Amino acid sequence: MEKYKTSWKKWKEICEEYTVLCNRTPGQLKDKARNEKFRRNRNGIGIGVFDLATGTRDPSQGQ
Repeated sequence: MEKYKTSWKKWKEICEEYTVLCNRTPGQLKDKARNEKFRRNRNGIGIGVFDLATGTRDPSQGQ
């Protein structure tokens, strides 16, 4: 995320550089980044670059 921020449209570039992520869609990457942000916040870990991820509600808290 440091290099591409939240530019999910640059998926082809991301996939070429980080082949391990090629099995995920841009939507899945966005969800993963948002969930990682919530996980780090919940566990008291520095959020770091995941602060760029959208979303304000922790999905583990239910509806």
